[in-house]
Amino acid sequence: MRSNKRLTALIVGFGSIGKRHAANLRKLGIRDIIFLRHAKRGQLPADHVAGIAAALARKPDFAVIANPTSLHVPIAERLARAGVHLFIEKPLSHSMAGVPELLRTARRKKLTTMVGYNFRFHPQLARMKELLGRGAVGRVVSARVEVGQYLPDWHPGEDYRKGYAARKALGGGVILTLIHEIDYLLWLLGKPEAVFCFADRLSDLKIDVEDVAEILIQFRGGAVGAVHLDYIQHAPSRSAQIIGTKGTMHWDYFKGELRMYSAKTKKWTVYRDPTNFDRNRMFLDEMKQFLACVRGGKQTAISLSEGLTSLRT
Repeated sequence: MRSNKRLTALIVGFGSIGKRHAANLRKLGIRDIIFLRHAKRGQLPADHVAGIAAALARKPDFAVIANPTSLHVPIAERLARAGVHLFIEKPLSHSMAGVPELLRTARRKKLTTMVGYNFRFHPQLARMKELLGRGAVGRVVSARVEVGQYLPDWHPGEDYRKGYAARKALGGGVILTLIHEIDYLLWLLGKPEAVFCFADRLSDLKIDVEDVAEILIQFRGGAVGAVHLDYIQHAPSRSAQIIGTKGTMHWDYFKGELRMYSAKTKKWTVYRDPTNFDRNRMFLDEMKQFLACVRGGKQTAISLSEGLTSLRT
């Protein structure tokens, strides 16, 4: 695809993440944006269409799939067959059904694909990746990552019981909804050898999915990892700790800092978020990479095959 070609985007789903992607696409210079109406309820911008056929008639270059998780694959497959490049919000799907076929279609059509794991674009996680790559803490032995936030606080003004995160039929549940932690841990430490999990609905939330999960992962390199996910904590928490033979790293999202302890110097080094860090920067950067790859005919760093690894885990 010519780098100077004016791109047309199709956005499927207009919840909070669909609205964010639409706004970011405009910031990145995409002016031709079509919205697919897939439900009778809810408000859509004026330039919307009803049904895939009408959407394809507008010849979109790429689509942002931001509808509920359980609906990702069927619509992505139809768009892929038509040669539309795909940006699919995480997780790739709620099950493995149809996923291998979608990957085959994307490969056959030579599509640029991306799964929306925006935390790979967080500056401190990127720093952790770089530090691990040069052996800053030696051989990794253990890792602990966790995230928790009270589900009704996620989107103030909305009924949490109706959101996809709370409903099994839409692909909800704490494991799939908070899959970022699983994805970035695999990104940092490699593919898993074995996975164990305890998960259940343990709170009083009116949902039909698990709200707490404790996951243990053994990695092919020998390290072990623990992942905690919950919908329950009223004081939001998100952190990661990596323990190596020569030091330790600890990242705290809400404090905005990464701390590294060196066994050699017996001191902590502290890396703080940029003073102007904005959470939306991650979403902008991932979309910027996707658009550059679409224009350049290349594959992204988080293609469908990468998304499949996290989903399998």
